Amino acid sequence: MIILPAGTNIKTPRCLMLPLALCLLLSLSLLLSACGDEAAPASQSAPPAPAGRETALAQAGIIQGPKTAPSPTPGAAQVKATPTSGVDSTPLPPAKIPPTYLGITAEPVPSTVPVTVSGATPTPTAKPPALGETAYGVVVFQDAGDIWATTLPENARKQLTSNDGGAYRIYPEGFDRNPVFSPDGQQIAFASLQDIYQQPGYTSGYEVYTMRPDGSNRKRITNSPDSKTIQRIPVAWLKNGQILVRQLVRTSSSPNPITPTGKAPFVLLDPASGKLQDLPVKDLATTALSFSPDGNSIAYSTSKTDLGNTKAELFVMSASGGAPRILTSFSSSSYSAITTLEWSPDGQTISFGKIVGEGCGSFTVQNIARGGGSTRTLYSGDGTIHTMSYAPSGKWLVYSSQPCSGTSALHLLDSQQGGTPVDLGDGRYPGYGRKITA
Repeated sequence: MIILPAGTNIKTPRCLMLPLALCLLLSLSLLLSACGDEAAPASQSAPPAPAGRETALAQAGIIQGPKTAPSPTPGAAQVKATPTSGVDSTPLPPAKIPPTYLGITAEPVPSTVPVTVSGATPTPTAKPPALGETAYGVVVFQDAGDIWATTLPENARKQLTSNDGGAYRIYPEGFDRNPVFSPDGQQIAFASLQDIYQQPGYTSGYEVYTMRPDGSNRKRITNSPDSKTIQRIPVAWLKNGQILVRQLVRTSSSPNPITPTGKAPFVLLDPASGKLQDLPVKDLATTALSFSPDGNSIAYSTSKTDLGNTKAELFVMSASGGAPRILTSFSSSSYSAITTLEWSPDGQTISFGKIVGEGCGSFTVQNIARGGGSTRTLYSGDGTIHTMSYAPSGKWLVYSSQPCSGTSALHLLDSQQGGTPVDLGDGRYPGYGRKITA
């Protein structure tokens, strides 16, 4: 030990200062490293925690903190991500499909559409691949006494009329029924008993009305003195603006409506004046009738008795009159009747629905060339068929039928290939029209 006298001034040489500084720095580095080891293992990298209110919400599990972007896949194209807050993890609701037809909201078409084979258990079947643009349009029909519309191919339904306090339950044929579209799709003609069923002496009459495709602007077109007893049922709206109407009456001696005595079975109605014009087809046994697209020819069906049975046959004649030409020659082995027929939009084919057997028998959907020849069966089922209508494309036929046990339903059938029809749900008396926008 060296003792220096008081007042001695000691100076540290510059050569000793540098090693001392390095020693201090090394000690500080070791101290910081030890503290870091206690806070977190060196092999882990903790993400930064949300700050403030977001930290508390994240810890409570209400929201998620900022997410670390996944590592890019080698060789994959890199897309710049859109910045988001990273706070709200609630999933977005499904995108809404905009209305496609006067307030009828289109629904997504399911990957499978149930189809019904008459007499068999319904089985889900893949949607026909062709059911797309060729089925594009709107089908109007009657269900539970009211007029409804459904867009196709979505099959999204909307009610267009509302009956008066359930009166349709008293009149099973429907309070409003048999809707048909105008050629431009801007109006619908239909039959209704709204203004006559409460009048004294009413039995079973129907009058013709029109309305917009959304159910608005309802207007009565016919107002005949015999409206309380005569059923005037729209069948088609022709390109010349006239409405083809069938005239029927119910009697105590007939279970089904028949052509009234002294009346033409089918007439043309001028919607502007309400006047009716008889057609050259005078046979009271006429059950179905359709004009060719050009308006020059009429196809119709009438029944005749042969070998003790009543059977249906198909005829064609000029719209101006003259002798009819028979197109078919069906068997006389059992009762038959053609309940509906439609001329294809291209004018080359006539499709029709035929029932066979009295009571609840069977039906077929068939077609034949306008010039005649062999008939072709597109579909066979049990029960009865009501009416049918072509899609504007000509590819599809919509019709309604009712099995021997069950309710009436709408079906979409390939008018060229036939096969199993697509079930569109409950309804009857369908009419196909163009889909328009308001």
